[in-house]
Amino acid sequence: MLKEDVTINDTTEIAKKCLFTGIKVKDYDRVKTNEGKPLIKYKVEIGHYTKHFIVCEKCFEKTKNLIDKNQNAIHSHLLNGFNFIDEDKNILDGKEIHYKSIENFIQTIPIFKNPSDILNNIFIKIMETGLKEHKKYFLPLFIKNSQSYLLFYLNSSDEKELYLETLHEKKLISCTKLATAFTIAPTYQGLIKYLEITDEGTKSNRCFIAMSFDEDDLILFQKGISPACSELGFNAIRVDQVHPESDQTINDLIISEIKKSKFLISDFTKHKNGVYFEAGYGLGRGKKVIYTCHEDYFDKLHFDVKHFPILIYSSPEDLKKKLIAKIEAFILD
Repeated sequence: MLKEDVTINDTTEIAKKCLFTGIKVKDYDRVKTNEGKPLIKYKVEIGHYTKHFIVCEKCFEKTKNLIDKNQNAIHSHLLNGFNFIDEDKNILDGKEIHYKSIENFIQTIPIFKNPSDILNNIFIKIMETGLKEHKKYFLPLFIKNSQSYLLFYLNSSDEKELYLETLHEKKLISCTKLATAFTIAPTYQGLIKYLEITDEGTKSNRCFIAMSFDEDDLILFQKGISPACSELGFNAIRVDQVHPESDQTINDLIISEIKKSKFLISDFTKHKNGVYFEAGYGLGRGKKVIYTCHEDYFDKLHFDVKHFPILIYSSPEDLKKKLIAKIEAFILD
């Protein structure tokens, strides 16, 4: 419980800006809980979203270097509708944000290792934003010049302009620069490319990850699966990291993400039913699937998957090494 009347002597500029994005905030306050824990409270407008943050001051100090290093990317992720969540996947809006939530949030930010990946991400973002009602029509986009580069996980307006011009030159979009914005519409070639990416995933750099979402399994993703994919130019996608549309069920989201992925990694550790379903659906779509399982759980695998070539690992580091070799041989052949 918060003691709303407690005032803490404020000698920093921390109060004037969002701890995660550096932009101005409203309704700033510093309070203490009944146990004496110092908290920072404020409201901030990020794009179309109003965020109500309550941040543990000690947790912020613990992760400050990590936040400073990733501030633009954090701003981009929040602008794209992602949220801080707790271990039970509850959104922390108006609830205390601790250091584990901050670290986990940063881990979900997509990594683009080269200009081709960045260009592909911008193109998909433009198409997904403009297309409505199951690809029946496209609404022209007006992208303002002011900080709209953050929508695409970029670092500057100049960088955004370069990539938009490149997409225009490749005839994937029709892009017109106005005084304060860009107006964008798809071309026929662009629509064909988008359908190739989303319906088949053959040209995608996305890898769908089917695994247990228990808190103690996060390290497997952070130190094993995600870095293995990233090292070879793929983005590892967990469905709990994706912001669904308002009318989209979790099953719709899973199917959509599998369709958009080039291949799947299905980890049978803990024998989660959803992993078996997602692996089966991926196979049914003609996707390549890499199967993995921790050595402690291998003997209890369902009999109908034991004949698959399964990577058995002893640690996240061991899994990373084996995944890199498997992806190079099986996916990049």
